[in-house]
Amino acid sequence: MATLNVTITEAITLNGKDQGGSYSGFSNSSITQVIKRQIECTAGTELTLYQASDAVTDSGFVGTGSSWFDEDSIKYVRITNLAATTVHGFLRLQNSETTPDEVSYKLYGKQSLILYSHDTSLNAVDEAALSLGTGEGDIEKVSFEAISTNQDIELFIASTD
Repeated sequence: MATLNVTITEAITLNGKDQGGSYSGFSNSSITQVIKRQIECTAGTELTLYQASDAVTDSGFVGTGSSWFDEDSIKYVRITNLAATTVHGFLRLQNSETTPDEVSYKLYGKQSLILYSHDTSLNAVDEAALSLGTGEGDIEKVSFEAISTNQDIELFIASTD
């Protein structure tokens, strides 16, 4: 096992005063797997970055290989668009393969999105039906679609299983 420590540093001086800081609150000493890879995403094509499942209850998602994880074991994910700042793509988080509830997030070049727990952490229904604290599903599929030009994505996943 290994310990993952995450530190986020912000450096900015505004009106002559330092407004930056550092946050190092996330740590997990039970990490047993780390995957770090760079993936080329073709413009106009949605590409699955990874999937997660609970092998007992989510039969539609059961799989093996380096892109499959137990949703309970994922502790930290960083997805970074390595492209130029003028281009973007859409990152999609899905909580069910058979009746997908999905959230799309526009991720520009040089930007990152950090996710932590995938277990009961996504509620992606119409606003009128949204009830916080009930109906959260597991993040079970994460994909990216590059818009107008191919883009490289860096994916870093730390898990305990």
